[in-house]
Amino acid sequence: LPYGGHDMAPSAVDYMVAGLAGCQLAVLSQALRKARIEDWEIDITAVPDDWWREEVPEDLPENQVKRIEHIDVEVDLTVPEEYEGRARRCLEVYDQGCIVGQSFREGIEYTPDTSLSVRSDPD
Repeated sequence: LPYGGHDMAPSAVDYMVAGLAGCQLAVLSQALRKARIEDWEIDITAVPDDWWREEVPEDLPENQVKRIEHIDVEVDLTVPEEYEGRARRCLEVYDQGCIVGQSFREGIEYTPDTSLSVRSDPD
């Protein structure tokens, strides 16, 4: 993926997107179980927008431009015909229970708390 890390490991953006998709999957699965749907298959794809830019506007520092502004999450749910109505209802309401999705939607604020410890070299 083009989000840093030189393809040696997942990047922080990869983990962020996976966290959203994982929450969506968990909450939808929970809703399906609660609706007593016994058989389902869920495919979820989450793709962030193209956040890298070839040209950075002169009035913005480069790090201000490199920000995820949108993630497309596609959910494909397959159920037997007998569960169609209940499954449709689950799809209508499950996102409300996804704390990660709701946090993204409301705009996550955070407070970095840093400290520095210095060790003296052993003699």
